[in-house]
Amino acid sequence: ILLDFLKDMKIKIDKKISILLVEDDIEFSSLILARLIEKGFQVITSDKPVEAISKLSNQAFQVVLLDLNLHQDSGLKVIEYLRSSKGKDGSNSKTPVILMSGYLDPQTIRTLAPRVNGILAKPCSF
Repeated sequence: ILLDFLKDMKIKIDKKISILLVEDDIEFSSLILARLIEKGFQVITSDKPVEAISKLSNQAFQVVLLDLNLHQDSGLKVIEYLRSSKGKDGSNSKTPVILMSGYLDPQTIRTLAPRVNGILAKPCSF
């Protein structure tokens, strides 16, 4: 599914794509990480919004895979950072974000859809 999202977003799929995976479910994160590495992608992980924002401020990523609910916190902080700030290379505001969540109601989808590039309901396959 991820590869389909990337193609739909017109992101060239090659082994140089750097992905930031922001997910606090260790088991799910490990599965996604293993699958993406198996496909040849470069993946950096984070399980907290503050940590993810720190990584985004120091490195450019071509895609962010983001869980909405993180450790009593919200992935919204990461979306807000990406859409309002710039990283070292000035590109964060346009970094594609694919939101992942097991708790998506229609109102949340309507609210977040304009701010992200894709929404995946968990569990999802990669």
